[in-house]
Amino acid sequence: MSPGLLVAWIITLFGMIAGAAIIAAQFLPQLLAQVIALWVVFLFCTGAGLTAGLMFAPRSEAAPLMLATGYFLLLLGVTAGALALAGLLSLFDVGFGLPLWLLFACCLPAGILLAHSGQAMAPAAQRE
Repeated sequence: MSPGLLVAWIITLFGMIAGAAIIAAQFLPQLLAQVIALWVVFLFCTGAGLTAGLMFAPRSEAAPLMLATGYFLLLLGVTAGALALAGLLSLFDVGFGLPLWLLFACCLPAGILLAHSGQAMAPAAQRE
């Protein structure tokens, strides 16, 4: 693994942790004050990590990063959507549900795109 790809994985992991913390902030009042900062970290680190991975690694090494990030974003989006819907149905209190709906709307398309692109890159990378 190249050093650039290792840094890309670490930065992307920071973004993934921030994305999960956005969901957790709906249930933990002490995190609710930092939700805007978590959004900035989530968007910046996920984007910067993927960009670094694609720039500094060969195609064969960047495909797993795209797949892992894509599947994580899909999981994050589905979880956020399910929790937001449960809040609308008054199954439990999710507090201010707008961040959940935004995660749902942003993460699902991005996750589908990344997962599909990562799968398409993997066979192309094997031919290299």
